[in-house]
Amino acid sequence: LAREREALWARSPTPGGAAESRLWNRLRADTAQSGVMSAELPLHITPESTPLCMADSGASDQARLLAVVRAGQLQLVTQLASCHDVDINHFYDYPDNCSCVQAAIDGGRHDVLAELLRCRADPNVWNPVLKTTPLHLAVQKRDPRSAGLLLDHGADVGTKNGKGRTPLHVLAERAAADAAEEERCVALGSALLARPTIDVDAADRAGCSALYLAAASGADRVARLLLSNNADPSCTVDGRSAGELLQARGVSLEPEPELAVTSLTGRSAQNVLFESLQQRDLTRFTAVLRDNSRNRRVLDAFHGNTTCLQYASEHGLHEFVALLLRHGADVSLANPTNGWTALHFASARGYHRVLEKLIHHEPPPVDVPDDGGETVLHKLARAEYDPGDKEMEEGRADRGRCLELLTKMQAEHPGRLQLDVNGQDHLGSTPLHYAVARGDAVAIEALLRLGANIGVKNRFGETPVRGLPADALQKYLDECVTCNERPVTDAQFQIDLCYSFLAPRRRGFVDPLPETESLWYLAQSKRHRHLLKHPVISSFLDLKWQVVRGSVWANLALYSLFVILMTTFVFLNVSRESSSRQRRQATTAENGTGSQQTETSSSDPGFQFVLITTALILALLMLREMFQFFVAPRRYIFSFENYVEASMLVLSALLLFSDVSEEQTRRYSALVILLSWTEFFMLMGRLPLFSIYVTMFTTVLFRFVRFLAWYFVLIVAFSLSMFVLFQGDEAFPNPSSALIKTLVMTIGEMDYGSLPISQHTPVAQLVFVAFLFLITVVLMNLLNGLAVADTGEIQDQAQIYGYVGRVELISYIESMLLGDPFNFLSNYPPFKWLRWVPDCAPCSWLTRLSPFTQLRAWLGGRTLLFFNTLPNKNLTVLPNQRNWQLDPNTCNARFSLDKQIIEDAKTLLLSKRQPEDDVSERLQQLEKKLDMLLSRILPAESEVQ
Repeated sequence: LAREREALWARSPTPGGAAESRLWNRLRADTAQSGVMSAELPLHITPESTPLCMADSGASDQARLLAVVRAGQLQLVTQLASCHDVDINHFYDYPDNCSCVQAAIDGGRHDVLAELLRCRADPNVWNPVLKTTPLHLAVQKRDPRSAGLLLDHGADVGTKNGKGRTPLHVLAERAAADAAEEERCVALGSALLARPTIDVDAADRAGCSALYLAAASGADRVARLLLSNNADPSCTVDGRSAGELLQARGVSLEPEPELAVTSLTGRSAQNVLFESLQQRDLTRFTAVLRDNSRNRRVLDAFHGNTTCLQYASEHGLHEFVALLLRHGADVSLANPTNGWTALHFASARGYHRVLEKLIHHEPPPVDVPDDGGETVLHKLARAEYDPGDKEMEEGRADRGRCLELLTKMQAEHPGRLQLDVNGQDHLGSTPLHYAVARGDAVAIEALLRLGANIGVKNRFGETPVRGLPADALQKYLDECVTCNERPVTDAQFQIDLCYSFLAPRRRGFVDPLPETESLWYLAQSKRHRHLLKHPVISSFLDLKWQVVRGSVWANLALYSLFVILMTTFVFLNVSRESSSRQRRQATTAENGTGSQQTETSSSDPGFQFVLITTALILALLMLREMFQFFVAPRRYIFSFENYVEASMLVLSALLLFSDVSEEQTRRYSALVILLSWTEFFMLMGRLPLFSIYVTMFTTVLFRFVRFLAWYFVLIVAFSLSMFVLFQGDEAFPNPSSALIKTLVMTIGEMDYGSLPISQHTPVAQLVFVAFLFLITVVLMNLLNGLAVADTGEIQDQAQIYGYVGRVELISYIESMLLGDPFNFLSNYPPFKWLRWVPDCAPCSWLTRLSPFTQLRAWLGGRTLLFFNTLPNKNLTVLPNQRNWQLDPNTCNARFSLDKQIIEDAKTLLLSKRQPEDDVSERLQQLEKKLDMLLSRILPAESEVQ
C-alpha cells in the first residue's frame, strides 16, 4: 500500500483524485480488519488531505507513531517514521516510559520492529527510566526473533543495564518455567554467544558473572551452554563460586561440544581494560590500551552506564585519563543516566589535573549541559567538600585551580573553550547564582572575570547581585580598569574599560537585548549602589545616556508643548465662558438673543487652533500610554505616576470634547492644570540635572505620609474634641470643618483671637494647650527633623541618587522598546505580596511577529551599545587628547566621556600603580644595600687570603 501510494503521488499532479480516494478506502478497510476503527486513524489522513507529513502536525505525528506501533499498523508506521519532523528514537515519558522499538518488542510486533529498524531506528536506544536497552527487554521476554532482529541491526551484546548486567546476565538470572521457554533461552544464548564481541565472563555491579547467576537461579540448561562456551566457573560471590553451586545440584562442569557456539578463550578487551582501571593497575591498563589504540568499541564502551574515561575522571585518575585521551577516547560521550560527560565528573569533584588534560583535548565540550541543564561551570560553582576532605588535603581536588585553568585558557585562546558563563540550568540559575549562594569568593571572582552577568534571574526571581559581596564586586570592577605602560601625563596614555560583565547572554537570541537590567538590580541594593560611582559603571551609564537622551528630550519637548497649549486652552476657555455668560446675561436682559453671539465667539480662529493642536498632542500622549499599558499592564497599574497621567488625559479629553456646565468646566480646568504641571515636574526629574531635587521631594513626601499615617490618630482626636467643645462656633460648624481647621492649626496657623477659648471652661483651654504642645511643637518639629535628615542624606549621596535615577530611566526605556525579553518589567510593583497579580501582557505575542520584531530591533538597537557601538564590550579612552578621544577600534560612534569620570579612572589607576612603585623602590633600596655589603665583604676577604 505504501509503495502504491507513492506511485500514485508520482503519477498524479493533483493528489486527491478518484484513484487516491480508492487507495484511502482500501487503507481504511485494511485498518478496520486489523482491529482499529477508521475514526482512530490520524485526523489528517483523509482522502482530501495533502501528504501525510504536514509541517504543522509534527507534535501529533510523534504521539501517533507510538499508537500505531502498539496497534501493529505497519503502513502507518512506515509513513510516520519517514516524516522529517518525527524522531523515531524519541523516548515517551510517563505513562509510556518507552521508545517505539521497545514498544514493538513489548507487544511482540516483529514486523513493526523490523520496519522500525529498516527505517534506521537505534537498536541500542537507552531507556532512562528502566535503565535498559531493547536487547535487554527482548532477552527478558524470551523473544529470540526480536533479539535476532536487534542483533542483525547492530545491537551491542556488551551493553549493561542499570545493575551493570549484560543481556547474557538477564538471560541467566531467571530459570525457565517450562520446556518451551527453556528452548527459547538456549536459542537466545546461542545468538548472543555467537557475537564476536561477547564477554562470557563479564561481571555486574555485584561481581556476578552470567554463569554465577545461572547457577544461583537454577537455570541449568543456560549454565551448561555457558560452560560449553568457555565460561569461568570460579566466579565467587559471598564465599561460594558458580562451580560449587552447580556441583551442589549435580550439574557437570565439563563442556558439551554440541553446545559450543564460539571459540573465545579469554575475556573481552573492554572488560579487561575497565577491570584494570578499577584496580588502578596502570601497567596492565597501558598494555591493553596499546593493543586497542583507536578502537572505539573498547575505549568508549559503557560499563554500568560509565565509560573508562568517565570513571577515571570521576575518581581523579589523571594518569589514566592522559592515556585514554592519547589513544583516542571520546570526551563528549555522555552518561545515559544523567547526561554527564567526563568534564562534568572532573568538575564536580574539582580534579584540576584531570580537567587540565580534558580541556586541552580537541575540542573540549565545556559548554555541553547535562540532563539538568548544568555545564562544567555549574559543577565547579556547586562543588562542595567536607572539612577534612582527604583529596583536598592531598591537593588532588582544588576548585580554585580548576577555575583558574579555565580563566587562563579563555584569556589565551578566546574561541577555544566556548564557555557559556551565563548558561542557565533547569531552575534558571547560572553558575554565579550557586557561587553567591555558597559565599565562595574565589569562584565569584573567577566567574566575574569570565564575564558572568550579575543580573540574570532564575525561576524564583533571584539575581546573583543581591547576595554578591560588595568588596568582591569592587575588586573585580577595579580589574576592569587598565591602562598602558605610558605615564599618566603622556599624550598616548590610554585607559581601557571592560564591560563584559554587563553584556546580556546572547545564546539563543538573535535580536537586541537590554543591557542595563543588571545595573538596575545593583541600584536597588543599598549595599551595592555606591558602586554606581565606579569609573567602569559611571562611564557606561554616561555612554548610555548619550544614546537615549534624544528620546528623553523628545518626550519632554512634546509634553512641554502639551502643557503650554493645555494651559493656554484652559485660560482661553475660562475667559470665553466668562465673557459668553456676561453677554448672555446682557442680551437676555435686552432682547433674549444671545445664541448668535455665542456661536460667533466660539468660532474664534485662535481658539480653534489651540483646540485642534492640543487634541492632536493629546492623542499622541494617549497612544504612548496605551503602548506602555499593553507592554506591561501590571507595572502600569501599580505605578502612581501612571494614575496621574491617566487622570490628566481623561480630564483633558472631557474638557476638550464634552459639553459640560460652566461650573464643571472650572473644576476640570483646575484639576487638569494641577495634574499636567505635576506630571511635568516628574518628567523634569528624569533628567540627571534635576533628578536629585525630585528624589528629595518624593523621599520626604513618603516619609511624611508614613509618619502621619500613624500620628494622624492624634490629629483626628483633637479635631473631634474641639468640635465637641466649640460646637456652634463658626470655626467648628461640623466634624469635617473641624478636621480641616485642626490641620491648618497644625502647621502653626493658630489665629488665637478667633478661637472662643476664653468663653469656655478650663477644659477647653487645657485641650488647646495640649494640642499646641503635642502637635504643633513635638510632631511638627519631629517631621521637620526627619525632612532635614533625609535631605541631608540625599545631598551627601547626590551623585549616587543621580545614577540610580538614570539607571531606572534607561532600563525602562530599553525594556519598553525591546519588548521586555527578560521580563524586567515584571519586577514591579516592589511589594512581594502584589507579585501574585498576573502580568497579562496582551501584546507580548504581537511583538514576536516579523514586522513588529523588525521594528522593535530597529528602535531598540538605537538605544544599545553592545549591539553596534561596542561590539568587543570594551572601550579605550585617550584622556590626554582633545575631547578625551575614544579609540575608533573599540567604539563605532562619536561619544565623549564626562571629565570627572576620566579623573576618577586616573585616580584609580594611580592607586593601583602605587603598590608596584613601592615594591620597585624597595627593591632598588635592597640592591643598594647589597652593593654596599659586597663592597665591604670583598676587600675583607682579600685581606684574609
